[in-house]
Amino acid sequence: MYKSKLNELCQKNRWGSPMYSFIKDGEEHSPLFRGSVVVNGFTFVSQSIFKSSKSAYNDAAQHALNHFTTFTRYLLDLEPFDDTITMIQSL
Repeated sequence: MYKSKLNELCQKNRWGSPMYSFIKDGEEHSPLFRGSVVVNGFTFVSQSIFKSSKSAYNDAAQHALNHFTTFTRYLLDLEPFDDTITMIQSL
């Protein structure tokens, strides 16, 4: 779910495709995974350990998506720092 939303965000912003990788740990019969994704030069790592690489990737994608959507909301809430920006916003 989050992987597809992250892909859409990358396409919308004309960034490269997200690059996923994982670290596998544990026994062969019950492996554990921690995923990571690189988006637009930023690396995001899953915060938990998962029983499947798919879940680990999805968690990493969720963290990336949260970062970029929170950061964008933060920028939109900033006050203009000069009159030029105020004029542009009023057009």
